[in-house]
Amino acid sequence: MGRRRSRWRLVARPRGPDAAGCGASQGCALVLGDIPSLREVWGDAAVFVPPDQPDVLAEVLQRLITDVSWREFMAQRVRARALRYTPERMAREYVALYAQLRRMRTPVRLVS
Repeated sequence: MGRRRSRWRLVARPRGPDAAGCGASQGCALVLGDIPSLREVWGDAAVFVPPDQPDVLAEVLQRLITDVSWREFMAQRVRARALRYTPERMAREYVALYAQLRRMRTPVRLVS
């Protein structure tokens, strides 16, 4: 499978939890289910398909397989987007957020 992934350089995950991170770290183009949380994370770096329309998935995959320049373009977008989510950067941003919350006069109240 690793050989196939390196040759085609794409990951398709139209259903289920986001496993796109593994594809991003490998520099693959991503085809993901069109759900709000994945759009929020991957934005224009991924190709989104309706999870319940396998014909659309097949069409997108066929185009990514045959159109090398588009596949590489999308893979570059994924790599750029993945750099936003490094553990170091996320840790720095959490520390900054916690510091900001500590400076607030009104305590934050979580609503369940």
